[in-house]
Amino acid sequence: MPGGRPTKYRPDVHPDIAYRALRDQGLDDPALAKLLGISKQTLNTWREKHRPFLDSCQKGRDEHDTSKVERTLLERAMGYEYEEEIHERRPVYEERDGKKVLVGTELVLTERRLKKQAPDVTAQIYWLKNRHPDRWNDRRELFVDVDDRRTGVMRVPGQVASLEEWEATVATQGLEELQGDDE
Repeated sequence: MPGGRPTKYRPDVHPDIAYRALRDQGLDDPALAKLLGISKQTLNTWREKHRPFLDSCQKGRDEHDTSKVERTLLERAMGYEYEEEIHERRPVYEERDGKKVLVGTELVLTERRLKKQAPDVTAQIYWLKNRHPDRWNDRRELFVDVDDRRTGVMRVPGQVASLEEWEATVATQGLEELQGDDE
């Protein structure tokens, strides 16, 4: 029988709490330890001794980081608005022996401006290539159909050959159904 105090670790509770806290809030180790009511050393011990707990921590942190990066990349690609604060350094005076004496400076908020960040074309390209590689990849694979050899027409899979073909496809399948195929 092992010596020492019994563990507070509960395999039915703690992995899920850690996963959700790291995924939703992106906590660092001290904050996670505090949330669980344990020391940072105990947190490290739990990760070493309980593989499901370690896996939950890693998965939660990865999902938080990935969603944050995806969100900011999309913002950068689409453009966004933000508030800029303008600060000014102003002198600070004190009254000494009836005279104003400069004792330092202070930073004072003088203005707030709503600014717009224009969409970033590089971020757009990156987003589209990764989100829809079938349509936005630099490399295209062309397949020649036996029937098309006689006419000399080459078609890229997933693309329509003409406006008429597109209109016919939309009429038979509906625009919503076509848009849903890429998701």
